[in-house]
Amino acid sequence: MAIQDIFVNTAYDVFVNTSHNVWFGAGSPLPALTLSSSINRLALSDSWAARPRNEIYTCVIDADGFDPVILPISSWQARFRTDDAESYVAVVVPGIEYSDTITDREDGTITIHKGYKFLDTNEEFLTAIIEADIDSISDDEGPRSASIQITAYTTLTENAKNVTIDEVHFKNTNADGSVRWRTSLWIDIDTANGDFFIKPGDTVTYSGDTITVDYISIAVDVNQESMEISST
Repeated sequence: MAIQDIFVNTAYDVFVNTSHNVWFGAGSPLPALTLSSSINRLALSDSWAARPRNEIYTCVIDADGFDPVILPISSWQARFRTDDAESYVAVVVPGIEYSDTITDREDGTITIHKGYKFLDTNEEFLTAIIEADIDSISDDEGPRSASIQITAYTTLTENAKNVTIDEVHFKNTNADGSVRWRTSLWIDIDTANGDFFIKPGDTVTYSGDTITVDYISIAVDVNQESMEISST
């Protein structure tokens, strides 16, 4: 199955209710999927934002000696920092069908991708949000449901750039001068330098206001998608 077949949504919303549960990533119950070579970048276009598109989230688990696999996930969260503290990502995999696949790769990495599939051409664009080394795997089982949580850590390397965004849902300025903006999980297909996602160290501008980001908090599940960027 090509990566272009693994997506959710029917328009601009992040999620869609299929005949199964509302999941994203590899979708509702499927056999373990070998990562397709079709993860690639769409040619840059000035008009991409006006085109009808599906939003895509994928979580790839990989380890030496094993094929990379796309996992179904029901939620993920992450924290990105500029200092020496490690950044991390945590994902929830519904059910236990992928337990052996995950255990086999417990010494490997997980990578979260976000992107779009364009409905007019079936072209797709995916970019890695974070890749991190797996630190812990835990099983949660109840009388009616079960899931697996994977937590992974990494140290980010700054590559500062200037970014302009066109949407902020919430702004807060504290007495100490620190600033916090809440926006969508934002990627820019048209950037010229190949760095498509806001990262710590970037200078972000919205409606004439500018901050230098030193902390990012992300939460994505079947009901919402949120990113908070902070400057101290």
